[in-house]
Amino acid sequence: MADFEIRWLDDEQRFEPAKIRAELVDRGSDVDLPLKIDDITFDPVDVIELVVDDTTTPTTAVFRAQLTRAVLADERFYDRINNPITVEITATPIAEQTASIIFAAPVSLKRRCTVAIDVPPARIYWRVRDVESDAPVNLIDLLDPAIEVEADGEHTIELEVWVERYLPATRTFGKDDTAHFTHMTGKMFRPRIFGPHEDSLPWVVAKPGSGNRRTLSLWRSNAWLPDARHPETVPLPGHIWVKAWGAGDIEDRMVGLRKAIEQQHSHDRGERRAQHGRLERHRHERRPRVQRLS
Repeated sequence: MADFEIRWLDDEQRFEPAKIRAELVDRGSDVDLPLKIDDITFDPVDVIELVVDDTTTPTTAVFRAQLTRAVLADERFYDRINNPITVEITATPIAEQTASIIFAAPVSLKRRCTVAIDVPPARIYWRVRDVESDAPVNLIDLLDPAIEVEADGEHTIELEVWVERYLPATRTFGKDDTAHFTHMTGKMFRPRIFGPHEDSLPWVVAKPGSGNRRTLSLWRSNAWLPDARHPETVPLPGHIWVKAWGAGDIEDRMVGLRKAIEQQHSHDRGERRAQHGRLERHRHERRPRVQRLS
């Protein structure tokens, strides 16, 4: 846990600086040494800065830890504030007030602390299009809808996802075009029943450097239900879990179920029986970390 936090004030749409206090007196057993701030370092650099507060006194330095203009304008803002910043403050004796004291060696005091940045909340939205009819599923322009997929072994939908959150460069809330996405179906959907379309497998279409952020993905019914060969019945409710990531967070999209997903496409293409299966989409605002399918 960090020692200090730059808090996000949602009602005021701004970051509140953290106040850091540094005592400017080295209190010894024989004498108290007045100190001055000699150096301040940050790791990593250019994320936060310390500004002297008006409440500073001769014996206590008070700083406001705040975000730098450079990081607020950086498109990788959320990546850069993800981890606490280490601050090291170095203080040395004031020479003119300690001239009569003989030191065996140069004296300096170093103090370290960590400053975390409270991350503004974000929300994932989605919209769905029926690939065959080129029409939205359910109501037109309805955001975050429950999705119905026909359990006919071929029905395909296109899922569009995006994240909206605070954009510090413009000081507004809006769509973050730097976010990348991963998806995972819940355990109630075996790949043989429902999963990503063979033309939309993430490790094929979204390789590193491809520029594909997976804002659009295809999903397909892979089996006719009900069928004696499958224990599932309809309606079959379930979820597609979606998570938003920073631009540099995803290194590879290989997954352990890759072979099983590829094999199920050739195994189930021959099944034909008209039924309806209901797929309920679910969105987590805080996007908990989960093992992902794509």
